[in-house]
Amino acid sequence: FFYPAQFWPHKNHIVILDALYILSKTKGLKPIVYLTGSDKGNKNYIVTEVNKRNLMAQVVFTDFIPDEELKYLYTHATAMIFASLMGPNNMPPIEGTALGCPIIITDLEGHKEQLSDTALYFNGYNADELATHMFILLTDKVKRKKIIVKQKKLAQVFNRINYFETIKAILTEFQLIR
Repeated sequence: FFYPAQFWPHKNHIVILDALYILSKTKGLKPIVYLTGSDKGNKNYIVTEVNKRNLMAQVVFTDFIPDEELKYLYTHATAMIFASLMGPNNMPPIEGTALGCPIIITDLEGHKEQLSDTALYFNGYNADELATHMFILLTDKVKRKKIIVKQKKLAQVFNRINYFETIKAILTEFQLIR
């Protein structure tokens, strides 16, 4: 699993740690989660919580990574977890959809509107729900494959409405301002 997010408090990394702990204690599973992104003031807290839960062997902190490495994670991970308590219109769910990476995402209305039935949704404050979805994607290859098939159809819709080019134009314009 991986979570591409800066270490802001609202990105809610803590729920992922809780889900890892639950999977370990209830199912005996110890999946690895890669946490990518720069520290924005919350990373030390997350590192401390990883140590408290004895999850050091399961959590990999990569910091900011180049696009090629990020693409590798999208195309090789069991799933991308998007635990943010704010959204929609974040790039990782769109990238995951485009690259065929199953997505487990918070159940915000905007996320549901954006991704429809192509993702697994969980309450951002409920680690049990997240752990259940992680377990499903680790153990049910048919369910995982069905999600990927649905994502391909959604990615085609995004392409038809030129979603990616629109976002790219916005980012390019912002880069000039920046």
